[in-house]
Amino acid sequence: MARLRENRWFVVMRPRIVQVPIDESGYGQKDPDDAFVFAGYGGPVKLWEDFTHEFDTILNEPPVLTPHEFKKRARWRQRADERILRTVRKVEESTLNALIFTIGNDEFAKLARAMEAELGTPPPRFARNPYFFAFMATLVLLMGGARSQPDLKIQLIYDENLSERSALEHGYRLFREWATANYPALLDMLALGTRFRRMTRTSHRS
Repeated sequence: MARLRENRWFVVMRPRIVQVPIDESGYGQKDPDDAFVFAGYGGPVKLWEDFTHEFDTILNEPPVLTPHEFKKRARWRQRADERILRTVRKVEESTLNALIFTIGNDEFAKLARAMEAELGTPPPRFARNPYFFAFMATLVLLMGGARSQPDLKIQLIYDENLSERSALEHGYRLFREWATANYPALLDMLALGTRFRRMTRTSHRS
């Protein structure tokens, strides 16, 4: 297994690909003092393969846990679950880099008003929700960080939020059209575009 994963590393990582799975927190909270948060971890494919292998090992210890069951355990705060703590240590040992993007609802409301004043009309629907704004801001920040490393490509992976998927897909298509016409070099920083996928995996029950 180790040799197989090593061989896959040499095939996939030319150019170097940094995968960044992200998910939202606080979505749907509308009070001015609330905030929308995108958070996740980023790292080369090899680090993700190694961490995933370690995480699968923890999930498949008796009693075998699905990712959903593991998540429920993580929410139980009355006591520290030993498998949760070991997973946290594995994250720290993996050297994956944490990423957090936060925007307050009051600040986003100001931004929306400024956009409307600039355009003279309400912004498109996909640009009027913090989910899309946070996604695009995160993507641009990641691409900015990759500019100094020409062999580096970003692959942003985000949860399949069905209620917002069409808006994100439409907005992302417009971004690619704009970049193609104005700054095609930006697209060279992206690996295989962006991807919608479930953020959980199925453990291998035996």
